[in-house]
Amino acid sequence: KFIIYINLKVIIINKIIMEPDQVRAAYAHLAAGINGYLEQKIRDGKLRREDIPAEVFLVAIKNGGTLVAEQVAASYTTQFGANLPIAYIDPTLWRDDVHTNLIVTAKGDPLILPNATYNVDGKHGIFIDSVVESARSFNAARTGVDSFGRLASTGFAVLLDRPARQMPYHPDIAFQKDGAIPSDLVAKVVAEGSNHYMVLQQRQTN
Repeated sequence: KFIIYINLKVIIINKIIMEPDQVRAAYAHLAAGINGYLEQKIRDGKLRREDIPAEVFLVAIKNGGTLVAEQVAASYTTQFGANLPIAYIDPTLWRDDVHTNLIVTAKGDPLILPNATYNVDGKHGIFIDSVVESARSFNAARTGVDSFGRLASTGFAVLLDRPARQMPYHPDIAFQKDGAIPSDLVAKVVAEGSNHYMVLQQRQTN
């Protein structure tokens, strides 16, 4: 199946690789995985159960992780009862390749914390993205948050793991791993009303 967007300049063809039911299951899987990650911290003596959610927050890596983090947080609340706060980070400013093969500009605040007085120092941050491939965005996002305070621990959760690393980082929680997707296709989550799809996208000029 495909979702096709057309405007005067480009045709964007989205090949669906996860239907809405699968994406909802993926959100629930990530939420359960985060709970398991936190339970391990409790067993290791690095986190007290009564400190959830005060000492735990999610970090949505823009733009792909924004929708995912919000949906995973909602699923976590449904399954486990706690409301995990969300910070939003644009990793552009901290990417080490931004002046080489990327022409991008960060817009707005690079890091938006859950509230104006929120202090990340000593907290457990779980970074969320839709897809990890090179891991450069995760590395930059982690560096960005570290510039605001020293985290007690850093977790990483994604819907799709595309194993083509340029940095030595791997997700702690992943719904699906796929190394067969061609490198010229971009995997992302798109919303059609209340339905969310994971798609492969390639731009074609008219």
